[in-house]
Amino acid sequence: MPSSKYSYIPKNLDMILPVARKLDNQAILDIGCGYGKYGFLLREYLEMDESPQTQRFRRSDWKYRLDGVEAFSQYITGAHYIIYNRVIEDPISIYLEYCEQKYGLAIMIDVMEHFDKVEACSVLRSLSGKSDYVFFSMPTVLEQGTVFGNKLEAHRMIKQDQIEFLDYVHSDYNIIASDRGKYYNRTMIKF
Repeated sequence: MPSSKYSYIPKNLDMILPVARKLDNQAILDIGCGYGKYGFLLREYLEMDESPQTQRFRRSDWKYRLDGVEAFSQYITGAHYIIYNRVIEDPISIYLEYCEQKYGLAIMIDVMEHFDKVEACSVLRSLSGKSDYVFFSMPTVLEQGTVFGNKLEAHRMIKQDQIEFLDYVHSDYNIIASDRGKYYNRTMIKF
């Protein structure tokens, strides 16, 4: 959905922010950005850090490039065009075919369950050439069909596929942080 449980936000940010603050390439890709919650939070906590001398609240002073990808255009509002440097209205698989931007970090929060296992692996492989790090989180699969008239909201990865996908990720990629919880999975990959 264009939103997710608020209780997941602090743990996700605890894994994302330390990596984002150390990036040489300060371009970040928010995949499946929905309402733009993580774009807003990343913009606030990366540009407005603890030191008053380095706070960048004016768009012209922003240090980070933040691009959002959302395949369902009805989720995109005017706020997206304020928070993000660029809003891409395409499925991630299409965007990665023509994307020329190299990113330091790509985030996919509550997105992987909307792919089947083969598509999820393909997206990760494509991202490996476009981003230095990828963070993804995925709830333990619950059944979900079309939501808000959006067929892309259907959960396509069944439980066994999710287990196999997570095992694949943890065996084939350089994992720098992982939280394989009972109800929620978070993983940071370095390529």
